Formats: sequence, C-alpha cells, structure tokens
Amino acid sequence: MFQDSLLGRRPPWLLDALAALRRHDALTARQVAVVVGDDPRSVALALDGFVGDGLLRQQPVQMRRSDTRCFALAPAGLLVLQRAGLAPAGRLRPVPVGLHRLAHDLERNELGVVLERLDADRHLRLERFVTSSSRIGFAAHLPHRGQIHRIPLVADAFAVLRFGTRVDALLVEIDMGSVAIERMRAKYRGYVAWWQGGGPLRQFGLRSLRVLTLTATPARLERLRAAAEDGNQGQGTGLLWFGDLDDVRAEDPRRLLGSHFLRADGPGERHALFGRRA
Repeated sequence: MFQDSLLGRRPPWLLDALAALRRHDALTARQVAVVVGDDPRSVALALDGFVGDGLLRQQPVQMRRSDTRCFALAPAGLLVLQRAGLAPAGRLRPVPVGLHRLAHDLERNELGVVLERLDADRHLRLERFVTSSSRIGFAAHLPHRGQIHRIPLVADAFAVLRFGTRVDALLVEIDMGSVAIERMRAKYRGYVAWWQGGGPLRQFGLRSLRVLTLTATPARLERLRAAAEDGNQGQGTGLLWFGDLDDVRAEDPRRLLGSHFLRADGPGERHALFGRRA
C-alpha cells in the first residue's frame, strides 16, 4: 500500500504539507515550500512523487505569478492525516476545476499562507482564518426607490488577528477584475450599511472590523476606490481598504505589515494595514 512506498523516502515535512493542503484546499508547490520551509524545486519533486503515490491530485492553473499547477489532497492523503490524528473523520471539500476560479482561490490562499507565516514568526497571532462562504456570508438590505433591496455580502476570507492586547479583523475580497464596477459599488454600499447597523457584532461578535479588497492592477484599484467613495457619498469609507495582490507574497510575508494600503477616502496616501482602525 501507499504507506510502505512512502516510508523510505518521505521528507520530514510530509504531514505539515498534507495538513496545509487540507486547510487551504489547494496550494502551489511554491506555496507549500514556504509552509514547510524547504527549497521549492525539491518540494515540487516530492509533491510529484506524492501524486504518483495517490496522496495528492494536481491541476493546471493560470496565475499572474509563475505557478502553472497546484496540488490538492486525494482521499488517501486525507487518510494519512486522519491516521496521524491530524484531521477529523469526514470527506474532502471539492476543489474548483475552472481555471479562473482556481486562480482566484490560490490568490486567497496566498494571503492565508502569509498570515500563517507571520503567526509562526510571532509578528501577530492568527486566531481565525475562514474561507467557507456558508460561515462568513450575509446580506445587507437597503432602501431603493420605495423598495428594499437585498445585497449579498459574501467575502472570500475572514481573518481575526491579535497584536498583543489589540484585535484586528478583516473581511477580504479578492478582486480579479471580472466583477462589474456597478456591482462592486452596490456591494460597498451594503458593507457600509451593515457596518453602521452593528453588523460586525451581530455576525462575528466583534465591535470593529475592516473590509480589505485586494486587486491585481493599480488601475482597477483606483476604480474600486472611487466606486466605494462615490457609492457611500463619503460616509464610512474608513471601513473600506484596498491593496495590491502583489503586496501579498508568501516568500516575503512581512511585506503585508508595510505601508502599502489605501483607504476609500483621502488623497491616495498609503498606510500600514494594521496601523489604524476604521
């Protein structure tokens, strides 16, 4: 069986890699290499071996970064974790097969890996990182022309971070440029209305959080910022923050702590994401 074939040549980080793939559903070899702290080429070769052993599945991917494929747990890999006491009984969650959706999720997972590395290096404590839409999705209800319109608000991730005694929370939107600006304007209006109505406390038990949109190009970022400010007529825009996906790098996690981020309001001055609250 696969256990025997692995005993003679498995790297010491095998279980760490399998556990990371279970947490994030899919990762590239580059991302796994950051998690386990090994050379990316060596990790890629080992992951190929695990595919051959039936522990992993691989899929092609088209990302802005150099990655061309990603890996996900196969049922046999989950069984290894379960036998090691590192995963509860249950089945694997499905991994998206569409190239666009998969690339989107891997960008989100890049943030997850960055936050985990910052936690491991004691720059912060990562208390929660949730990506399940059923757990973090909700809706706002706004009046429009005599009717109440329901605006679904389903972020891509929810993170709770602790810095000493201070807690920061983020709802994260990964923007790949495929959603119409008008739809995003309505979504930002919904976030602000939800926030002003005490939504963070009702939904997450938190009195404060921010919505961070990470996008792929400076031009798209500015269009989204303008839509957020215009849609809310300058109200509550300290809630809405924006950044470049290129500033979220698994190989350089501390970059996330730098002054690279913008608020919806203001002249475009860059701030540290965790330097102030909404």
